[in-house]
This record gives sequence, structure tokens and C-alpha cells, in this order.
Amino acid sequence: MNTDDGRKLRGLAIVAQAGTIERISPSKYRVLSQSGKGWYQVTWKSGGGEWKCNCPDAETRGVTCKHIFAVSYSLTLRDRVSSQSSFEAPNNSGDTEAIICPECGSPEHKPSGFRKNKPGKVQRWECEACHHRFVDNEGFVKMKHDGEIVAVAITLYFKGQSYRSVVDTIEQIYGIVVDHSTVIRWMQKYVQLAKAFVDGLDPETSGVYHVDEMIVHVRKTEPIKVGVEGKEGNYSWLWNLMDHDTRFLLASMISKRRSIEDARAVFKQAKKLMRKKPLAMVHDGLQAYPEAGVKEFYTNKGPKMEDIRSVGQRDRGLNQRVERINNTIRDREKTMRGMDHDESAQVTADGMRINYNFIRPNMALENKTPAEAAGLKLGLKGIRWKALIKKATKASAS
Repeated sequence: MNTDDGRKLRGLAIVAQAGTIERISPSKYRVLSQSGKGWYQVTWKSGGGEWKCNCPDAETRGVTCKHIFAVSYSLTLRDRVSSQSSFEAPNNSGDTEAIICPECGSPEHKPSGFRKNKPGKVQRWECEACHHRFVDNEGFVKMKHDGEIVAVAITLYFKGQSYRSVVDTIEQIYGIVVDHSTVIRWMQKYVQLAKAFVDGLDPETSGVYHVDEMIVHVRKTEPIKVGVEGKEGNYSWLWNLMDHDTRFLLASMISKRRSIEDARAVFKQAKKLMRKKPLAMVHDGLQAYPEAGVKEFYTNKGPKMEDIRSVGQRDRGLNQRVERINNTIRDREKTMRGMDHDESAQVTADGMRINYNFIRPNMALENKTPAEAAGLKLGLKGIRWKALIKKATKASAS
């Protein structure tokens, strides 16, 4: 997703929350910072015919910030629903995923009205080469709702909104009412489609890997005992394994135990995407890791894998890269309403892995995604989840 589309989605998230925008006058608004620690002022400049904001992003970089997008959305919700979607129509400028004519394959096209269906209007295009009229819905054929709405819903969920909050945002922005269970089905369907595609790719890896496990709450799973006191609750274990250099998540797996066989299953999943045999595995000291590593990676040829335990005063902090992901998941878990069973928890974990690797730029990687850092240049533009779903659909059909 380019930075402009990212600000649009953050603007949507602001609008979805009550009390975040206050009207001072017809040309002046206050927008609450997403940190909740202050307000920014958005003002209409009649001389320049545009909105201005006093946030650092707008003042320093001169860009259209998320606060301006939020005010624009809040003022024009119904107009946008009746005329077009809340995102500009895709074009071939390079800022969005190119639209291809399904009849002749030409990328040259122009808007040709809208197709009206029960949920609302969908943009129709006319190919300038063969004059075929079509709707850009690859990956979303036979879906009741437009692909953009589906992709925005998935994006907002993995940005931290709950399913019910996503439903409220979709209704406010698009004027379309969907049930939260529908959004759950969208997420599960397209995460599994995307997983089949991305797990067949070949990322560059360094040979140094980080692995860690954490407890997650799964409401309808078999109770287990956790912690020093052995407290029983509806929990499962989530394992994450990451490459050191690219921060690419190679595996995310749900299990009921922390046995050698469970650790080995994580290693097996990650090994499918490892370009290099592990030179070192950094972990938190769980005894299952070195024993599983010997069983899964030991050979008579090549150097033995180094077992690095991030425990004790001297070595503490060596595993921060993957532990930071766990902290993000811990914060995100508060709105994970779809984690009813271990199966749905696994889909959610897969979706978070895909979102982390392919959708979300990482500041530590010079604003690249881990996938881009690992040499996987898929050219995802516009709404990245939509672009990824389109590529996954093409791959599954070939």
C-alpha cells in the first residue's frame, strides 16, 4: 500500500470512533490524535481551495494527512456512497494495482458508469482497445459486495479494529450494512487463499532465526494449565519463527502444548520457506527447541546449528525481534473476536503473519515490508490486501 492509501485507511479508522472529530466552524475542525493525547486542527483554506492541518505530517512533509482524510470522509459520507467509493477510482498511473481487460488483456480503459446491485454501485470500465465493458472483480467473483469493500474490511481488521468496529466503519463510509459474521467469513476465506499463494514463494533468508512462543486466549478450546501456579484456562500456544535480517515471519502455529514434537512442527513449517539451513536459532531457553532442532536440522554435512538461549543477564534481549511481534499480538488479541476455536485461531495467526510480511511497511527495514526485504517484490499497490488477493487468485487458477 502506498503511503497515501495508508493515510486514507487511518482516516477511516478515525471516523469510525465516536468523539474523534469536533466541528468548530464550517471551515474549521478539531481531530483527536490517534494516541489520544491531543488534538489537531484542520482548516479549509479558501485561497488555496484545500484543507490544511497543523500536524507534523502535514506541516513538515506537506502531505494530505490522515486527519484531513478523516474530516473529508465525515463531511462527504453520503455523497460518496451515491457517487463513488471512498477511494479514488484505480488508474494506470502506477499508484494502484493495474486493471486489465478480461477480454483482450489491455491495461487501457476508462470509466463507464456504474453497475447497480443490491449493496450499492460498483465502478464499470470500458476497454479502449476492444470496447469490452467490465467490472474489476478478479478474486471476488460471485461475491455480493465489491472487492474493495471486502479488502478494506480485512485491512481494517488487521490494523487493530474489532469485527464490530469494522462493520460500523463500512456502514459509515459505504452506507452498506453487513453482519460481523460476514466479515469473519471474508477474513477466513481470503487469508486461506493468500496463504496458499505466499507459502509457495521463495524468500531470501539469512540462516539466523528467532523463535518464541506465547499464550493466547481461545474461548472454546480445551482448557490447559499455564504459569508457575498452574492456573487452568482456555488457552493455546502461538509459536512464531522469524528470519534475523529480513524480519520475515516464516511460521506462525497454534498448538496445545510446548513439547519437542510441537517445536519440531514449527521448524518443519518454517523449513519450507528457508533458503538457508539454520546456522543459529535464538530462543528463550525452552528445552524443546534444541532437541527439536537436532531432530529436524541435524546432518553429518555442514556446520552444526548454534543454539542461542536469550536468558540470563548476559544474553537477555537477543530475541527482541520476535518478542516484539508477540507484544504486538498481545495488544491485538484484545479485539480478536474470531478466536473461538484453535482452527479459527490458526487462520487469524496466518492472517497476521501475511499482513506483517506483505502488507505493513517496517520502519526498521527503511519502510519496506519484510517480504520486500526478503526479495519478494510482488508490486502490491493501492489497497494491498486487494492486490494480494488478485495475485493469489491468478496463481490458483494457473
